[in-house]
Amino acid sequence: LCWALWKLRGQPFPWGRVHLLRGLGVTLLAMFTLFPLVFMAAEINREWALALEISTPHPLLEYLREPSTVPSKFAMVALGVCLAGPLAEELLFRGLWQGAIERRLGVAASLLLPSLLFAVVHPAETYLPMFVFALGLGLLMRLSSSILPCMLLHIMFNSLSVFDVSLYRFGFPWPV
Repeated sequence: LCWALWKLRGQPFPWGRVHLLRGLGVTLLAMFTLFPLVFMAAEINREWALALEISTPHPLLEYLREPSTVPSKFAMVALGVCLAGPLAEELLFRGLWQGAIERRLGVAASLLLPSLLFAVVHPAETYLPMFVFALGLGLLMRLSSSILPCMLLHIMFNSLSVFDVSLYRFGFPWPV
């Protein structure tokens, strides 16, 4: 859908020309830079949520935590969270909106507005870390001139979250 909208507007889609190894290297560098910032933001957010008594856990992660979840349903939801969700979100927020906003309002707005929208479509308990994550993805898109490293990083981030939930579900005691 996003690709079709770009074609109708006569704009090239921002796949960019990223050499595979260079793209992977940029993604890994972004991961090691961005993930600690996202986890620090998550801790700050968790403290705020506790202080304000806000509790809106992520519904899909809660579903995956349930021991009664059938393995096939677990696999389908995990696949959606790890692959379909990141691809769709990156096509929408970075692929469609970031470039359109940059042409009209400038670079700063093109980084901030999609990041705010990205955070808002996630549960309230995750607003701050999702904003930080989206801002990092926006910078990665801007620096790499390609959406592919953003997609890969987002897939890695969500996969780590599902892996963490899976460990919790199968008896490892640390909280997720």
